[in-house]
Amino acid sequence: MMKRDPHVSIESLHATPASAFDDRVWYPYLWADVCREFGGSFLANFMDNNGEVVGMNIVHMDGHCEWKKGPDIKERYSNGSLKFYW
Repeated sequence: MMKRDPHVSIESLHATPASAFDDRVWYPYLWADVCREFGGSFLANFMDNNGEVVGMNIVHMDGHCEWKKGPDIKERYSNGSLKFYW
């Protein structure tokens, strides 16, 4: 996994990469499965029969894909009652 330089300020980072070779981003992820909560209800690509999130795939900036188990997924963005997890 790519490590962020601790000497780089968050203000100099981008939400999305400026080019294929830009690694100055908030999170070193290129793509992730959907996992969101809205009004107390979850929606995710991988859920069990009880409505619990089982996990999600995350593609990193270097191209490798990683499976993240449900308990390891954290809320990363919130805007009122809409929350995104990865």
